[in-house]
Amino acid sequence: MAYWQSLRNGNDDVREQVALIEGLVPKLAQLKRLLVDADKATLQALKQFADNPDLPRLAEWIEDQTAQAAEFNPFETLGMWHREDVHSRVLTWLLVPNGNHGLGDYFLREFLRSSGSSVSRSCADLSNVKSYREW
Repeated sequence: MAYWQSLRNGNDDVREQVALIEGLVPKLAQLKRLLVDADKATLQALKQFADNPDLPRLAEWIEDQTAQAAEFNPFETLGMWHREDVHSRVLTWLLVPNGNHGLGDYFLREFLRSSGSSVSRSCADLSNVKSYREW
């Protein structure tokens, strides 16, 4: 307290800085109250969401949709499951980071990772990789 009082009695620049700091104290207290209130509102919203009786049905529906999507095979749907050239073209398309699929290098990185490649997720720039169907 004595230190603070000595700053108040200092030169004009110091007094001005002290006044600015003292003016911030109530604003910081107000901000703290707003954050506490926001946290309470967020917790209340989360509690209402968790207590929603439809939530288990939604989780079940998501699980069903995921299972159906996993069973979907576009090659089979198009009657092309036996056409190796079509499979190769799709893989070539997905492996090119600049393809119009919008995945960037995600598919290529996941392919390399799942095949045991030592290329890590962050070490290599794969943006200019080219993919060839047959080499």
